[in-house]
Amino acid sequence: MDEVREVARTAKADTELSAASGVDLNNPFLDPMVVNTVLRTPLDLRAPLHSYKPLLGRAMAGLLPSAVADRRTKGSFDADHYAGLRANMPTLLELAHGRLAEMELIDTTRFVPSMRQAAAGVPMSLATMEQALSAEVWITAHEREPALTWITTPEGTSRD
Repeated sequence: MDEVREVARTAKADTELSAASGVDLNNPFLDPMVVNTVLRTPLDLRAPLHSYKPLLGRAMAGLLPSAVADRRTKGSFDADHYAGLRANMPTLLELAHGRLAEMELIDTTRFVPSMRQAAAGVPMSLATMEQALSAEVWITAHEREPALTWITTPEGTSRD
């Protein structure tokens, strides 16, 4: 339940943050009808407790390598995240002081110390930090690259 609450709080905060920035964000997996459907599914119709993504396994039957399809656990990549933070701290510090900070969407007086603690290996939830850094990388790339030009007819042809 704690994980469900954390996901719900994060989704709500993401939606509010996005709305404040003029972005319409949807979280279809947390839609009340989806959640109610899952919660109303009788226990005997639910996937076994230790099955790993049974719908994906059935949908991809014959396509997934057996090592993936038969897996019953989920790995943790926290050590990789912490090592990545340490290795990339100068770039991440630059990102932390970027557009999100300029728009006052993150508080660098709290965000930067949290990044440094995570890089030092202090256990913490990395989801919010990763979302902020991902958003900053997206904004940076979006502002750096020229606008895309969409071609609606194959090159060398005309509509006539």
